[in-house]
Amino acid sequence: MKLKTITQEIIFPNVNAATLFELYTNQAKHFEVTGAPAIITDKLGEPFNLYNGFCFGENIELKKNKLIIQSWRTDNWPDGVDDSIVVIRLIEEGKDTYLYLTHADLPEEMAEPLSNGWKEFYWNKWKAYLTIKNKSINN
Repeated sequence: MKLKTITQEIIFPNVNAATLFELYTNQAKHFEVTGAPAIITDKLGEPFNLYNGFCFGENIELKKNKLIIQSWRTDNWPDGVDDSIVVIRLIEEGKDTYLYLTHADLPEEMAEPLSNGWKEFYWNKWKAYLTIKNKSINN
């Protein structure tokens, strides 16, 4: 089976890396932003289960507010295919944080839907949530 890698770069203006790290690894915040059930933690070696079991895996490496590496698969993963690897790097530049996603070892037919899914179910929701949160702080 042919495997693919997707990469994405997202800029979060006026947001620090700690906020983004928490949005992904804190179970309550993850649910608050996505609206979907989540079992996740910022502990190394712990399993996660997101979006009602659609995606799941394990935290392989974590560097607080800087790096998240996970084994990762979906509930419709092809038989006989190993987990993919998700790497999220957070880099602060001034008041902004750059998020770099690398999602490697994806079955070729899943690369485009998952690339779109990261944008729709994470980055767009994070930006909407942070915009609302920033407005409420500034009012």
